[in-house]
Amino acid sequence: MDKSFSLHRAEIELEPQPGTALKFVTREDQCLDEFMAVVRKRIELEVQHLANLKKLRNSYDPSWKDSRIWPLISSFIDFCGNEISHLEEYISEATVCLDRIPDSPSPLQDGKDEFNAFEMPENLKLPYLEYSRCCELASSESSVWDLTQQPRTFASRFTHPLPKNERAYRQAVVQQQKTAGLASKWYQDIFPEILENHQQRTESVKDILYKILTSQR
Repeated sequence: MDKSFSLHRAEIELEPQPGTALKFVTREDQCLDEFMAVVRKRIELEVQHLANLKKLRNSYDPSWKDSRIWPLISSFIDFCGNEISHLEEYISEATVCLDRIPDSPSPLQDGKDEFNAFEMPENLKLPYLEYSRCCELASSESSVWDLTQQPRTFASRFTHPLPKNERAYRQAVVQQQKTAGLASKWYQDIFPEILENHQQRTESVKDILYKILTSQR
């Protein structure tokens, strides 16, 4: 026995929903963007710290060189110089890594009639539910009887169109096939690029974290 429309709908609600992976990737990309903003802020603070260190290093009195404690003073000045060099190198490398991180590609294709991936699963579910509903109606005993009573001559098709339920069923089939085709094309042409870009961004952020966490201050 064919499943009822209500049973079809209940089963769809329990199945894994298309678009779930896209939502996860999009959310993670958003988190990466927010985290990179934090890293850039950290670099800005390091730049300020670098400027303060240079100012401190250059603030000593040249007359101290004639003092017997100059060896102690010079050790500290050399220490500041080494820290400045290390910090300059760190800032340069971290900035280059950040600038190399690719932007997130848009999940949407160009063109007003293209598939809107962000509307999944509703834009896939609704055509299927409409198809299931129309299929159930078109398969009813009364609809089958109406269809068999239609005149079969070529000329009569223009004066006696298909019964309402049959027309609705055929329109639902066309719409479902069109939507499924657009979704399939998006998954084949667009989604792999999104996944690859996301992986590249993740690896780039790992590189930045490695530089930050292993930087010896």
